Amino acid sequence: MIDWDEKNNAWTVDFELKGEKIRHYQEDADASACMLDRQCVGMSIEFGQFL
Repeated sequence: MIDWDEKNNAWTVDFELKGEKIRHYQEDADASACMLDRQCVGMSIEFGQFL
């Protein structure tokens, strides 16, 4: 699930695999860069922990 978090002024990305859950906070500028295939390092590292 992806949602905007007003309190933290960031996007939240919730990820779950095999009962393990993680919430990643992504600032708007970083989310824009990620969507344009420029850079998604932080989120990639966190999600990579599940593999």
